Amino acid sequence: GNNNAYCQDNEISWLDWNSARDDPLTEFMRQLVQLRRAEAGFRRERFFDGRPDPAAGRKDVTWLDRNGQELAGRAWEDPALLCFGALIAEPDSARILVLFNGSARTVQMRLPQASWRVKLDTTAADHSTTAEAEYLLGDRSLAVLKAAP
Repeated sequence: GNNNAYCQDNEISWLDWNSARDDPLTEFMRQLVQLRRAEAGFRRERFFDGRPDPAAGRKDVTWLDRNGQELAGRAWEDPALLCFGALIAEPDSARILVLFNGSARTVQMRLPQASWRVKLDTTAADHSTTAEAEYLLGDRSLAVLKAAP
């Protein structure tokens, strides 16, 4: 039978695009699309492998704990690991830092040495702030920061 909503041509699967235009989720998705278009690190043609690239002299991604130290080995097996970051090297030598907080509390994340500009934070409306040594990451959220040139 037609138990899949995609097979239905009625109110079950119809979307009212006019009401979606002003929806906060639609605006958030618009911001994500703009961020992906603006940052080459989010438009990769191959998976991250975390290995040093001899040509670039750095890893394509470095996974960090909340203290800014590289995650390695058994640290990934810790069930309490709810906060971490991904330092992404872009082709143009820029760096992007994606911070993840899966915990139920706000966490202070130590940042790699640089001046960072907030590009997106799922718990903050203002994405024009900067950060230096630490970043306060809201509970159950993520933030995208870019190293200032």
